[in-house]
Amino acid sequence: MFIVEGVASAVVGLLGFWFLPNRIETTKWLSNEEREMAQNRMERDRLINAQEHESVWDALKNAVMDWRTWLFCAMQNFHYAGLSFINFLPTSVTSLTSSSTIMKPANLVAYT
Repeated sequence: MFIVEGVASAVVGLLGFWFLPNRIETTKWLSNEEREMAQNRMERDRLINAQEHESVWDALKNAVMDWRTWLFCAMQNFHYAGLSFINFLPTSVTSLTSSSTIMKPANLVAYT
């Protein structure tokens, strides 16, 4: 079953090389008006021209110096640590007991 799903995904990925356009100007299935609108949207969405500004190393240095980067890393680590309880807590609990019997609590007295 996994092979069938994997082959289907690989075929769709390879077909993307031929059907997805490289640039807006080379898109055959868009009209001239749609190409112009797409080009205008891309220009409007562009925040900066990366070649006119800082180098990659400067950008990396700025990212490392930003406190929000470290906050995001901490949040991700806490999130993954919280999710790991699902996988490892049952194993940890069963390794604490010496037998596989289920321990039942003592007779509980209901107070009314």
